[in-house]
Amino acid sequence: MSQDLYIISIDDEADITALYEPIVHELGFKYEGFSDFESFKLFLDENQNRIAFVISDYKMPEKDGFEVRKYMNENGMSSIPFLLVTGFYTKEMASEGMNLKICSFIEKPFLNENIEDVIKEHSAERVEAINEEREMIGEFLNETQPMLEEIEELILSLEEDPHDMKAVNTYFRLLHTIKGTSSCLGLNEIADYAHQYEDLITKVKNCEISANSAVVNVLLKGLDDLKNLYKIASEGKAYPPNLEEMASIFTGDFKVADANLKQAVEEGQAKEEDKEEKKPKAQDEKVNVSVGLLGEFLEMSGELTVIRNTIFKNLNKLNTRYKGDKDIDLLIANMGEMQKISSILQNQISEIKKITMESVFRPMKRVVRDSCNATGKEVDFSVSGGDLRVDTSVGKLLNNVLVHLLRNGVDHGIEDAEKRLAAGKDAKGKLDLTCYETGENIFVEIQDDGGGINPDFIKKKALEKGLYTEDELSHMSDQKVFSIIFESGFSTNTEVTSISGRGVGMDMVRSSVEDVGGKIYIDSVVGEGSKFVLMIPIPRSILIINSLMVSTASAGYNIPLDDVAEVILFNKDLDSKNIHQVEGSHILKHHGDLIPLVNLDCILNEGSSFELNDLQSIVVLRGDGYKYGLVVDQILDIEEIVVKKLSPMMKDRQEYLGVTFIGDGDLGLILDPEGIAKKLGIESITEDSAEHLFKASVASGEELEFMKFKLEADGNYCLPLEWVHRLEKFKGENVQFTGTKALLRYRGKSLPLINVAHALELNESFKNYPDVFDTIVIKNEKNELFGLIVQEMMDIGKSHTHVDTNMSDRNGVSGTIYLDEKIYTVVEPTFLISLNEKRIELKSESKPKDNVVELNNDVIKEAA
Repeated sequence: MSQDLYIISIDDEADITALYEPIVHELGFKYEGFSDFESFKLFLDENQNRIAFVISDYKMPEKDGFEVRKYMNENGMSSIPFLLVTGFYTKEMASEGMNLKICSFIEKPFLNENIEDVIKEHSAERVEAINEEREMIGEFLNETQPMLEEIEELILSLEEDPHDMKAVNTYFRLLHTIKGTSSCLGLNEIADYAHQYEDLITKVKNCEISANSAVVNVLLKGLDDLKNLYKIASEGKAYPPNLEEMASIFTGDFKVADANLKQAVEEGQAKEEDKEEKKPKAQDEKVNVSVGLLGEFLEMSGELTVIRNTIFKNLNKLNTRYKGDKDIDLLIANMGEMQKISSILQNQISEIKKITMESVFRPMKRVVRDSCNATGKEVDFSVSGGDLRVDTSVGKLLNNVLVHLLRNGVDHGIEDAEKRLAAGKDAKGKLDLTCYETGENIFVEIQDDGGGINPDFIKKKALEKGLYTEDELSHMSDQKVFSIIFESGFSTNTEVTSISGRGVGMDMVRSSVEDVGGKIYIDSVVGEGSKFVLMIPIPRSILIINSLMVSTASAGYNIPLDDVAEVILFNKDLDSKNIHQVEGSHILKHHGDLIPLVNLDCILNEGSSFELNDLQSIVVLRGDGYKYGLVVDQILDIEEIVVKKLSPMMKDRQEYLGVTFIGDGDLGLILDPEGIAKKLGIESITEDSAEHLFKASVASGEELEFMKFKLEADGNYCLPLEWVHRLEKFKGENVQFTGTKALLRYRGKSLPLINVAHALELNESFKNYPDVFDTIVIKNEKNELFGLIVQEMMDIGKSHTHVDTNMSDRNGVSGTIYLDEKIYTVVEPTFLISLNEKRIELKSESKPKDNVVELNNDVIKEAA
């Protein structure tokens, strides 16, 4: 039990209250006993968030036990367990006790064991709720404390430049986040104060008043008061009763003389400073380390990696020169141990910067609950992905934006019960929050089963607010229309409430996500619901990457390996037919795609024309919004490198990501594939294709299932589980033929057989087939069955990622997917079925097709 929580009692006989003290202390709680109601009431009001249980006598001269409980219920303390001790007990009292939420009655004289049992049984849930709320409030205070420091800097910058609207907008977003989150956590005093504070900032933002010295002084005074309220909340103490009077400074006349107001503010600050100085400093129980310092630490560990790699290269040279030297062998062994320690050190530093998504999700439950209370709606809220660990910066970002998205989901997304029932839905809505990691990105999805977003309604509102013209709106896709809800000042609410209405929350969400290089996608169907997908790039806490080293014109360069799709060795005789000239540019036709080619030497030396020869290689680079081939002279090696920032003098060279040490300590430039694409104007994504990518991202949030299997050829294969009808083992002796087409009698019908390896042209012939073979029976849209013959059926794999279609190298292969820490080739069932249908059309041809299983009589006899 928490030792700073109280159990209190009230009894007009002081001797009775003394009896409870040893019982309470034995259970690990603090204890306070009262013999008069006023003292009891005062302690209860000031410490209700620290009270785990209340014991009350029934018969007392001032108020009886029922009246004490009524007072608690009327003042929002019904969740505190309440025990009534009485000399007599009736059915009428029991009925009244149930109505008042009295957990138990104990008759006098009582046994200590009876009191202990009741406290143990009913206090556990209360203690857990208090601790959970404290944890949420503590995390909120820790997360928003830096915001207060940033606000102070913004106020001071406004004093220097009153027209700095960027500072005003940033200031407003920070305060808006503080207000919204504190309201959701039940810190209503802070929320109310911040709301009135926000009203003043709104006037500055809307240019109704200027950020003159009088306004700046009030902003600073308001910030000091807000910090004081934070301090009170962290200590669990009662807020000052004159909060309304304190907040009146935001409604004053800001054209009065500045001197008097400034003097009053300074006097108030001096008093606060005196109070702080008189209070003895508590001993630190933990060390707060700044993220910046951890970043420097990580960079130093990266430098250690560079030195380690250089030493290893030198050692390898010495080992080659002095083969068998024991001292060199010992040094290599010691360096190997140092490498392990270095890797562990880097990982541990990275872990220090991470938090679990559970800590982000925890306060969101309260956000949804309070939003439901405010709107009168019922919502079933579920979360998944809480075990995922993310960088602190990502956690901080999500803490801010999820508050707005979830409240938006309850307020705008979920309909009220009456409308839901009329639409044939459950009265209780559904709101799901999911987080998962795919590749180099973190995806966070917020999905509801509400009324969806009506594009026509959004257009109407946008037109009313003058955000777009009717002509502009008529040419917008639904995705573009959905994105209007992120526009500054856009809101579908007609009045300002604590939930929404100012039209700034969603604007803050988009700007916050885009500031870290992320994106937001929306999918919505009217009447069915909406899904918001946040795609946030994983911060590189350690600037160590794997790179592909290439050379051109006798100079070496590094390309981040994550951006490399594949490397093609150009053969002039064989590949020239796939090279096309379009308006002076080279285009490569590869795997069915048209890929623009650019020469690295031409890029770096501002050239344009080039010729391909056999000594050159093509590095296919792929990223978000681009795909092109980079022509280089030579592929050198893959190496782990540390990224160093470029000198400010080279800030305009967008083709470079940074610089690193290579080889024996020489400097090498790191290319930025995305920067090169932007410099050359290479764009492969239009609005329509961006929508396609979005749908792939949205689909990736759903758990996809695949049937895994093996073929005679090497590699891992799978197909979507939705196609699979049954898994069977058939005997070769039961195979029959119609012409050259192999089939089986299966459940009263003929089952065509397709050998997958032959269909994909992975094997040239079909020999030595076993007497029993594995078959995956699939069903098409017409409910027709087909048997896919495989070497071995495996288990079912699940994935949140979508199929990477860029890795398809032949017909019948959709692409690749990552299942159970292995890459699987995804087979396309429609292609296999189409081959079978073609076989029927061409059955008169003498030469059989490879996709048909041809089992002659000798093979069948051998299998039997």
